Formats: sequence, C-alpha cells, structure tokens
Amino acid sequence: MSVELEEPVKTLIRLLKANLRVVKDNGELANIHIGNEWYNSEISRQNDGQITVGLQNCQEQKLSTDGKVRLSTINFRINVWVLDKLEKSTEAREMRNKIVNEIKRVLCEKSSSPNNFTYNFAGVGRESGEHKAFYAISNSELAINSQVWSELTSDEYVKLWYSDDDRLSLEAQQNGEYPLLLFKFKLDAKPEVLKILTLNFEGYGEAATGNGVTVKVWNFGSGSWDKFSTGSSGLDETISITVSSDFESFMDEEGYVYMLARTTNPCDGVTSSILRCDYAWMDFSVNGLSYCDIVAYRNLDRVDVKPFIWRTELTAKGWIFKKLV
Repeated sequence: MSVELEEPVKTLIRLLKANLRVVKDNGELANIHIGNEWYNSEISRQNDGQITVGLQNCQEQKLSTDGKVRLSTINFRINVWVLDKLEKSTEAREMRNKIVNEIKRVLCEKSSSPNNFTYNFAGVGRESGEHKAFYAISNSELAINSQVWSELTSDEYVKLWYSDDDRLSLEAQQNGEYPLLLFKFKLDAKPEVLKILTLNFEGYGEAATGNGVTVKVWNFGSGSWDKFSTGSSGLDETISITVSSDFESFMDEEGYVYMLARTTNPCDGVTSSILRCDYAWMDFSVNGLSYCDIVAYRNLDRVDVKPFIWRTELTAKGWIFKKLV
C-alpha cells in the first residue's frame, strides 16, 4: 500500500507560518497573512502584508524501470503583497522587502527538511494561541476532560515561551499528591500523512523519595494515558515521547494531542513535591515534500491602481519522492 502524501502547497504554507518572523521598525512582530492563492484586498488592509502560495506546475519522472519509484518536481508560485499606506510608501515597500528576505531565509534554512515542524508555546497567552496548557494537584493522573484542570494565566504562559531557565513551578503539599501539567497541542495535519510525532518536556521534578518527571501521551482509543517516559534528574533535562504509528489514536477529531507531565514521586506529607517546567514542544514530520528552495523572484508592483500594491513573485522548486506499491 502506498504511503499517503500531504498536498505540497499545504506543507509549504505550514512551513512559512511556523518559521516566518518579520519585525517592524518599532520592534513589534508584523502581522502577515499566509494562505492559498489569490490576493485579497480586505486581508491586506487588516494585516501588514499577505503571502499567497500556489502550485505553478509539476513534472513527473520515473526513477525505476517499472515506474513504481517516481520523482515529482514541483514549481511553487509564492506572492508577497503589501498595500501602500498614505504618506508611508517607503515604509510599505520596506515591509515588502523584509517579507521577501524572510521567505528566502526560511526556505534556505529549511530547504532539505521542509516537512519537519516544531510547535511550541512562544507567544501563547490566556486569550491567544491554539496550543494550551493546564495545571492541577492530584493524587492520580487526571483524564484530559477532568474539571480539576485549570488553565495557566498569561504570566505563567510566558515562562513556557522559551528554553531560558525562567521556569514554571507547581507544588504539591499534601501527602500522596502530585503536581500535574497538561499540554494541549494543535496538530494541523491529517494522521494519514504523519511520518513521526514527538512530544517533549524540558524541566525537572523534586520529591523526598526521588527526583524526576514522568510524561505520557493521551490515547483516545483506550481513553487513558499511554507511552510513558521518565527522567530522574534534579536539574533540567529533556524527556520525550515518540509516536511512529497509529497516529489517529493519539489525536482527537480537531487535531489536538495531549501530553501529561508530573513529578515521578508524590509529596510525602512533609516535603513538597515540585514540578518545574522550562519549555514544552511538539515535533512532527509529514510524508511528501522533501526539498524546497527559492530559484527565482521578480517585482510586479501595481502603481496603476490606488492604493499602490507592492508585490513580489517568487518561484520555489520542490521535490517529492514516491514509491508506488
């Protein structure tokens, strides 16, 4: 049976969304809308810029005599659109240039791995972001739908943004209780196209009967926590869980994946059990696009309309290797 491949435009759009960061002159991150073709003037008015991605053409090449091993060479059309702003034409043109340079940077750095992605909590707050995190104190591992879970505050989310030693700490003070963290990651790829999925926790746990953190992933098929991994350090360490098959059992219908982290040992009634988290993230890969890079670009500014549209069209070339069974 042939492996299901993700549609390449979707992979490229996700790559840009996950990695593109454009900083404005005032130090703020620019709001860039990234999606399918074509240009939408209303979207451009509401954002600092718009990027559209489309499939220009695809060429198929046989790599084996029986035609079962094939190479698809794909040409992508990437357009950058920035709407001119009254008395700020220079600023608008500069924004277009920044976006173009950032696209080139991302595709240069990720050219050989455009199908690998990392999702984390950077920028997530109580009122923003698709990934979420919750905490609880309990004498057992709570189910994901337990009413005991409470969402982190925006200030607490900040402590998960980066691996920077600014840790979120959670303390259990009653005998037999554990501090628990629940991480909810949004995975925007179908389980059928996934190649590998890894959930990661960086931090450590402290308890009187032994240090360490235990992490698990929620199995929707069995309705329980599964695939545990443990650490034993009293200092920062990375603990990971890898899923390489049966992906649909670990995702809900909306694409959410859940990871539990707790101290390996509970409070003994005298000494608190403390869970410290510096960073949490999800890595995943999809089947399909295995190479992509910029091969050409040109400016196609529209100055015959008002407001002007500062536009650059980039051409990217990608490869997909397929083995038909």
